[in-house]
Amino acid sequence: MAQAWHGPTVPDVTLHFGPLALIAPLLRRLDIAAIIDRHLPPDPQLAFSHGRVLSLLLAARLCQPTALINVPAWAADSGADLLWGLPPESLNDDRLGRALDAFFSQRHSILTAVAAQALHLADLPRDRLHFDPTHLLFYGAYETSQPRPPELPWPPAAGADVPPAHITHGYGDDAKLLQVGVTSVVDELGAVPLLSQCLDGNANGHTAIHQQSDWLLAAGLLRPGTLLISDRGTFSIEHLARLHRHGCPVLCSAPWEDYRELYDTHAARLSWQRASYLSLEQQRRRQTGSALPQESYDATSSGCGRAWRRLQPRWPAVTPRPRRRPSPGGSPGCSATGPQPASSAGRWSR
Repeated sequence: MAQAWHGPTVPDVTLHFGPLALIAPLLRRLDIAAIIDRHLPPDPQLAFSHGRVLSLLLAARLCQPTALINVPAWAADSGADLLWGLPPESLNDDRLGRALDAFFSQRHSILTAVAAQALHLADLPRDRLHFDPTHLLFYGAYETSQPRPPELPWPPAAGADVPPAHITHGYGDDAKLLQVGVTSVVDELGAVPLLSQCLDGNANGHTAIHQQSDWLLAAGLLRPGTLLISDRGTFSIEHLARLHRHGCPVLCSAPWEDYRELYDTHAARLSWQRASYLSLEQQRRRQTGSALPQESYDATSSGCGRAWRRLQPRWPAVTPRPRRRPSPGGSPGCSATGPQPASSAGRWSR
């Protein structure tokens, strides 16, 4: 006599991967775990490599930022433990802390390798790089924070002991902060950050652009012919001369009064190109009649030049109206008329 039984043998468990369905394959394509492991020596006492643990931690930060102590629960709930083959109990905060300590000692070489991999994988253009400095504010005493030694070699060699940046007061600022510099590739789809660095809170833009450009040159990311774009705080003759020696053009704002005479001397021989303060995406939205919001910009006086202040997005039903204000002395880099709708977005500007 034969008997048949129908039904599940074990209870079904359904996991909602959510954003992990996109992030996990992306991290694998970027080869994050393998890159980290190539720079960090294996520890025979560890059951799982630092690269494997840190790539999962990176996924956690991208999906649902949480304290280290909560990462095991997140991994179990999201299914990350299955995707990475890491038991949740092996992801305690002590293990994550050890992995982060190991990463810190090789952070510059790892970041450089990841940036090169991203450029290669996405086939990003390298003819223009954008460098933007900013700062991070901190609250607290931070009495043990010390200035970096002035003779610190840069870019740091592999395995070099680079101390943390000094959390301190910035120039003319009562708050404690760190300076941060970020270099990005920008194409028609937007910006992709490549390299970033932290500097002492009292460092300035000249130091930031010097260190960042030296790092980019050493990593082969800033090649002859690549245009490096940065803001006014990074401008100096030394910066222009340094990159000129490497065959790299520079675009940044300069104090107008310092170069008015030079401009007047050569103005007749300069050639002009159409320019717009609108991004390529904002131009596309106007040209195609997109239903996506259209950002508007307003011109405000800032020293000798013009500073464009970003306003709240305007929906297509509201047509931006032209704003005409006198240009201060007709200075280069300034347009007497703000961005227009699609019919006049590309306007002659200096």
